[in-house]
Amino acid sequence: MTDGAITLSGDGKIDYSNCSFAAMLKMPRDQVIGSAMDRLVQAADLPKYETLLHQGRAGNSKGEIRLQTGDGSICPSISQ
Repeated sequence: MTDGAITLSGDGKIDYSNCSFAAMLKMPRDQVIGSAMDRLVQAADLPKYETLLHQGRAGNSKGEIRLQTGDGSICPSISQ
């Protein structure tokens, strides 16, 4: 898989990250795993992220949020 992929726990922590997602964030994979996802989400997108997380807990969510990378740039991300 070349797309970035993660698995979140119910409280929004990253339980799994593939190498592609870590590369997108310009961070080592071992630093990504265990991180709180909301700390990576751009502040303006936090309400959208919370909605996606809530919908995901109910079974299904899809949307786009912007993430802050390790070097301070912004990376768009699609949630499915």
